[in-house]
Amino acid sequence: MLHKQDVLVTSSDQIAAPEVAMGNVVFLGPMAGNRQMQAMSADWPFVLEPDGIRNMNPAPGEPALFKDKPPRDPQDTEESYALVSRRAGLYGNGEVLYLSGNRISSITGEVQAFTDAMFAKTLVSKMKKADGTLPRYYQVVLKVKYKAGVPTETSYVLHHELQ
Repeated sequence: MLHKQDVLVTSSDQIAAPEVAMGNVVFLGPMAGNRQMQAMSADWPFVLEPDGIRNMNPAPGEPALFKDKPPRDPQDTEESYALVSRRAGLYGNGEVLYLSGNRISSITGEVQAFTDAMFAKTLVSKMKKADGTLPRYYQVVLKVKYKAGVPTETSYVLHHELQ
């Protein structure tokens, strides 16, 4: 994507399908109630659900659900899964980057990790295909640990290339 200066930040309930179709969009948060994102994610291998991330076609050894683990005690560390999805925009215009999770802390952790140079190196090494290239469109599952709402550790779990 080219660097753009004219960026508009708005609530997802304030954006309409024609605006999404016109160009590049970054979504943060769950897609519940967002018809445009729900329509775009219909064929994705991973789907955010209220209790974690559903693996729609688990490969051998992969779980069907990456289940969030709320703390038993407020002083405990929480674990929640976050989902990074990058795909072509509606009707092939632009691209959509979708950073989702069920907790604000998991979304914060994935944004921090996804914009960190060291984490990016790890992510690139995990996502490289046999020919050395990276998939253009993909979904990445991350596990975010946090305490008192503050992310303390984010780790790569797995990814799938989107066609």
